[in-house]
Order: sequence, then C-alpha cells, then structure tokens
Amino acid sequence: MPIKPDANSSFTPDSRYLELLVELSQASEPELLNESLLLGLARLMKLSSVSLGLLNEDSQNCSYEQLLQLNPNEDDEAGNCNWNHIPQTFPLTGEQFNGLKNGQVQENSKGSGHRLLVPAGHHDIDRAILCLVSPQALNIEEVGLATVLRIYQNLYRNLNQGQRDKLTGLLNRQTFDSKLNRMLERQQQLAAAYSESESDRRRLSGQNLPWLAIIDIDHFKRVNDRFGHVFGDEVILTIGQHIRSCFRKSDLLFRFGGEEFVVVLEPIPAENVVVALERLRALVARQQLQNVGQVTVSIGYAAFTPNAFPPKIIDCADQALYYAKEHGRNQVASYEDLIARGELVESHQDVGDIDLF
Repeated sequence: MPIKPDANSSFTPDSRYLELLVELSQASEPELLNESLLLGLARLMKLSSVSLGLLNEDSQNCSYEQLLQLNPNEDDEAGNCNWNHIPQTFPLTGEQFNGLKNGQVQENSKGSGHRLLVPAGHHDIDRAILCLVSPQALNIEEVGLATVLRIYQNLYRNLNQGQRDKLTGLLNRQTFDSKLNRMLERQQQLAAAYSESESDRRRLSGQNLPWLAIIDIDHFKRVNDRFGHVFGDEVILTIGQHIRSCFRKSDLLFRFGGEEFVVVLEPIPAENVVVALERLRALVARQQLQNVGQVTVSIGYAAFTPNAFPPKIIDCADQALYYAKEHGRNQVASYEDLIARGELVESHQDVGDIDLF
C-alpha cells in the first residue's frame, strides 16, 4: 500500500501529534531531526522499536541498512531511551525491495511482533526507510503518518541543503565541527557497545581508526587564469563527483572552498586508507577533462589517534599535504609514514596555536 494522505481518512490530530510536529520543526540539523522523528513516533505509536535506514541494492542483494535505532524504555518520557548506533543490514526480498522503491509500505512481521517498513523520502541520493516494530497491529493511517513524513521530508530537505556546498553537493565548511564531533561521539558509543572479548579488543586496539584527508587540486590557479572560472568550476564539480564515488556513505565529505576538500573516513585499517585515497588520486589523474586536459590532486592524511584533538589531526594532515605539494604533487602522503621515515618532525603544538586552513 502506498504511504500517502488519504482524503477519506478519519484521522483527527491530537495533542501528541501536534507536539511531534513542533519537535520536528525545532531541529537545527538533519541528525537532530532524525532523532526527533524516531522518538516522537515511538511515543505516538507505542512502538517497541523504531529505526531509520537506507535502501540498498548491489549486484547480488537487496537490503535495508539500518543507521539509527531507538528501543524505548518504559520511562522514556523522562528521556531515558536506548539509542543503538551500531549499523546493521537486513536482507529484503525482491518484492519488498521493489515495493519500497515504489513508495509502498511493506510488512515484515516475525513471530508475535508486527513490523512495517515505510518509505520516508530521500536522504540526499538514497531512499530513507523507517522500520516500525510493535507488539500490536499497526495502523499508520490512525496517526497520520503520511502527513508526518511529508513534513519531515520537507524539513530534512531544507536542513540538508543548508549544509551543502552549492556547486558540488558535498558538505560545506560550516558543518565541519558538528559533523566531526558527531562522528567521534558515535565511534565512542560503538566502542562501548561492543563486548570486551579478545577479538573485539584487537579490533578496537588502534588498527581501525578514523582518518582525516585533505585533498588539494594541483595548480588550480593556472586553470582559472588560463581557461576562466567556468571551466574551473567544472573541474571542481568533476573532482567532487569522484570523491563521492570513492568513499563510503558513512564517510564525511566536505568542500572547504576554492580547490580544497576534506574527507573524514570512519575507522578502517591503515592499508585500506591508502587504497581509497590512491584510487581517488589515480581516477582524477587519468581523466582528460574537456578543454582543460589532465588535472591532478595532492592528498595529505593523518589518523585520529586516541586522545588527540581534531585541530591537531588537521594540522598533521596539512603538513603531509604540504610535503606532497613540495615533492612533486599528484601523490598521497601519510603524516604517520613521514614521521616514521624522518621526513617530518612530530610537533607538539598547542591546540590554540593551530590555524585551521
């Protein structure tokens, strides 16, 4: 069944419904809007669990990728809710996938519980899906869910667009601090959520860390001076598209203005970081752009080591980028590798002395 307002519906808004809409309208960023939606629906519909995720399709499988889940406690009115930030993926049948893709609610009940998958609009380029779980049968028309989701999607679109660079669609510089802090907080929550088994300790022992990379277009001023700003914008747009294609949906992709980009990668091993960044560098270098020809990028990156402040990591990545620029450009440089080889001297600069770009 499609999720859309029914002209014949007998739904009459009550104070809880209106309270939810007020809470949604007060959200100042997309992440807070998502949390308000899940919390409000859990209370309004008396759900045992509610989650928000994305619809995924690859060459072999169709799935629902859960990004954020809420398991309300009995005293959730006091704000004591159990948020689950551990990403999970659930398989879907082809029929379920196609139905959700076409905007239709899908039932996915297990045992005595009732589970509905509900299309919730688009998050950037991906279709967002709500998973509603209740011990009783769910009637989404009774709570005016279609109207709630229409309002939610309008608010999400406006908040999301306000955080995006107008040319590339990547996150803009003004969102950097809040997005980065949220990512680091989520990583702490994930680390705390995993058990203290030996395998988990090894996995969290520093082999898998967040990383920050600064990407700079080589000789970009020459492009603008020779071909004009219109072609310069085409170069920036193309590289922005390459950045989108080379990293995961969960990584943070920023355009910092001009020819500079920043990528914050969620925890992966050091060898995988090199592969991802080299893939981007090679992809840019081998493409011949119309009228402009070959354009290359230099990349410097560093790890978010435990107890290190973000400005320090930015400074380390910037030092690695400067090294790449000074030693031929069109290359990827690791701050940690440069320190180990003696090419750079580790600094102990105070956080307050660091100039963020």
